[in-house]
Amino acid sequence: MSARVRNWFFSNTTSAAVAWALAVLALAAVLAWFFALSPYGAPAAPVYAEF
Repeated sequence: MSARVRNWFFSNTTSAAVAWALAVLALAAVLAWFFALSPYGAPAAPVYAEF
């Protein structure tokens, strides 16, 4: 990441605040997908359930 982009991202501007908010929303969406919609967050089924 270039120094110019880094300075903008950590600056006190409205566009940087919007970029931070979008980054937070994207990360929250990934967590919500993992715990609510994906099978990876579910506990494992017992072995005898397959028989």
